[in-house]
Amino acid sequence: QRGVQLRRVTRMRPALALLAEPTGAAAMDVTQVSLGDLAAGTPVTLLLEFLVPAANPGPLWIAGVAARSSGARLADTDIRAAVTHHAPPLSHDVRAAAARSMAARLMRRATTASDPAEAARLMRAAAARFDDFGEQALAAAAREQASAFEHGARIAGIATRELTYATRRLGEVS
Repeated sequence: QRGVQLRRVTRMRPALALLAEPTGAAAMDVTQVSLGDLAAGTPVTLLLEFLVPAANPGPLWIAGVAARSSGARLADTDIRAAVTHHAPPLSHDVRAAAARSMAARLMRRATTASDPAEAARLMRAAAARFDDFGEQALAAAAREQASAFEHGARIAGIATRELTYATRRLGEVS
């Protein structure tokens, strides 16, 4: 399909990790995404987000995916969709994965933002999402960091690591 763009790849399991956010021509061309250093046989769950232009109802080819390890082809498949006039609701698992991925992205954007007010806003948005998942400790840590941003503090390296590692767990429960 012309115009399909890969928007984002998030590894949900074994641990949540934002793997790719291609832009420009890279979003429309063949994209290689490293899944990370995983033990052989480890099951992996990915959330692939695509931007797809309007299309007539019917079957639609989105992309081809090939899995490789050490250069050997392990599997390949096509990603297809059925375009309808009325989209069915997303499954709970897909909605939960997308929400957890969004929370992780908000937190990452907050930790890299150059404007303290924007960093605080993003961190508070992430905290609200963490609350929605029942992750009160993670939400409290994010709110504490947002408050620090509002008072002019930059995020400490240890705080970044703690929030990052805690956020990785979100993929385990989705």
